[in-house]
Amino acid sequence: MIRDIELSDFKDIKAIASDKYPIPEITDLSIIAAKTVSYDENPIAYGFLKLTTESILICNMNCCKLTRARAIRDLIITLIDELNKSSVPDSHVFICEEVDKTASFLSLFGFIPATGKAMYLPPRGKNG
Repeated sequence: MIRDIELSDFKDIKAIASDKYPIPEITDLSIIAAKTVSYDENPIAYGFLKLTTESILICNMNCCKLTRARAIRDLIITLIDELNKSSVPDSHVFICEEVDKTASFLSLFGFIPATGKAMYLPPRGKNG
């Protein structure tokens, strides 16, 4: 049986998830769906569908490192301001080049490492 998650489910959700992933608050306006699946009245799985943003940073790697860093800094600060004006609480970024250096640089702006492996569901009709 699939049903909406209820407040009483959060104790079980927190026990299952432990500290692996932050559990959304039930009052979080970015949650557009929250469901649980039960078999024989035993909850087995929980799922949240949350609005988020993806930060996409594209940089001309032919410019000197200092110029790139300054441009990205200015861009990130501006985009964080835009994010703060929206109703979406967070943003994800996927690092493709110079992973460790870029992650270290982004941490200066409050980005934190995510756990797990990043995957995404492309728009319908675009995945092959």
